Amino acid sequence: MSSSHEFSQVSSDAFKSWSRCKRQFYYKHVKRLQWPADIQHFRLGRDVHKLLDYQARGLDCDLLLSNAPRDVRLSWQKLITHPTVHLPVLANEWAFHVPLQTEQGKMEWATGRIDRVARSGNEIWVIDWKTGTGVPRNPEADWQTRLYLYALVEVAGTPSAADLGLNIDGPLRPEQVRFVYVEVKADEATPVREISIEYNQAKHDATRQVLQTILSQLAVEEDFALPDNGACPDRYCSYRSICGIERMSLASV
Repeated sequence: MSSSHEFSQVSSDAFKSWSRCKRQFYYKHVKRLQWPADIQHFRLGRDVHKLLDYQARGLDCDLLLSNAPRDVRLSWQKLITHPTVHLPVLANEWAFHVPLQTEQGKMEWATGRIDRVARSGNEIWVIDWKTGTGVPRNPEADWQTRLYLYALVEVAGTPSAADLGLNIDGPLRPEQVRFVYVEVKADEATPVREISIEYNQAKHDATRQVLQTILSQLAVEEDFALPDNGACPDRYCSYRSICGIERMSLASV
């Protein structure tokens, strides 16, 4: 199993797949095998994010809400009373491209889209709204957290920042930023949950090193092997029926 794919752009989801299972990465991000998905699974998140985008632009959300399903209206009613939603917005649905050089001297790009960048006092917050899915079990180590914080610090203060729609004057120190997950459930009882992750220079340097290491490994990877222990690390993986992990497990019995 080999690939001539050029990994010119790698997302947090790709880094998650690589860290979890190289074979999963191969099917998802090299062969780009995607099973058909029920769009209803994403409806709530899509609609709430659209309302948040309108709110960030200072637009009237009433018309959208008047035709919204009940779960969307319940989620919005809780979010709009939460202070995080009303912080000064520096960027909304911010798409970033951060350059990284591999050990082989190639230039690659880490990419992603941040739900919102906002100012809270002397800090800059990377905000991620969680509606259909929950906060990661270990948010500080999650690739979304790490990559988004890294990207903000790297891009802020560069000539391209304004072109990318990021309204921040001057560079940022890692200690000035934090990641904030805001989780809302579509019911009347569950309060909004906020999980905050601080950042610092040591974390920033460690993220740069591991990003460069992974991209350098990708540049020469040919096997995309299954986990050595024969145990599937993702019970929800879409590729279990074709990857060979189940046959490996049976052979070890």
